[in-house]
Amino acid sequence: MATLVLDRSQLEVRTDGDALALYEAGVRSGTVPLMLLERVVIQGSQTRLDSGVLLRLAEAGVATLLLSPRVSRRVAIVLGPAHNDAAVRLAQAGRVMDVAFCSAWARDMVLAKL
Repeated sequence: MATLVLDRSQLEVRTDGDALALYEAGVRSGTVPLMLLERVVIQGSQTRLDSGVLLRLAEAGVATLLLSPRVSRRVAIVLGPAHNDAAVRLAQAGRVMDVAFCSAWARDMVLAKL
């Protein structure tokens, strides 16, 4: 997974299927497949994109960070739908604190090895 930094002036970002299409001065200069991206960092007030691009990035699970063009300060973050990883981790932590469950699990593990 990679980070795409968009910091050129007069850059336009469009979606093209499952990729981002980059245009400089109205001429297509390249594409980047969304599946390769973990995050996109946009720094500059001259970068153009519409809400459809932000929606597509969020749907693909690509975090988008908007930085101030002058001082590289975070202005906004766009994230996709929440995932259940935190819920799984909390459930696992709850099980570790459950003495009865841990004792039964350890007993079953020892019996299986014997």
